Amino acid sequence: EEPVNVITHYNEWTELFVEFPPLIVNQTSTFVAHFTKLIDFKPITSGVIDVSLRNEGKTVARFRVSAPAATGIFLPDIVPNKAGEFELLIMLSSNEIESVHRIGSITVFETSELAKVELEQHRDFSLLPIRAFQKQNLEQTVYLNAPHQCLRVQNQH
Repeated sequence: EEPVNVITHYNEWTELFVEFPPLIVNQTSTFVAHFTKLIDFKPITSGVIDVSLRNEGKTVARFRVSAPAATGIFLPDIVPNKAGEFELLIMLSSNEIESVHRIGSITVFETSELAKVELEQHRDFSLLPIRAFQKQNLEQTVYLNAPHQCLRVQNQH
């Protein structure tokens, strides 16, 4: 079973649920991103999604998809060209809403072998907190669920 990142992230306008494989230099990782409006809990039916990798406050790579593949579901392909730690941002822009999800730090691996070695090191932990931050009065904690190699963001009041 291949590892996959699974993230649920909230901001004041939308819920983002996204799944994607580890990011590896010069390899395509397709994100499956589902956006739901929090005001009525309906999926986003149109818009543009930009997935950005940032380093030291500057965008170093951006990937765009101009329409959903299905109601609420966008499928941007990410092909990073540099390894390292980056801030991951996923931005939605439509006639209805502008929404930015600052996911946090993500690793782009040089090779798939390095990704497997790094992820394998975490298999002995059941739930390992890797990041916590405060954003717009919503405390969010990101967890690495090592047996399934997935990231989860849980909104805590």
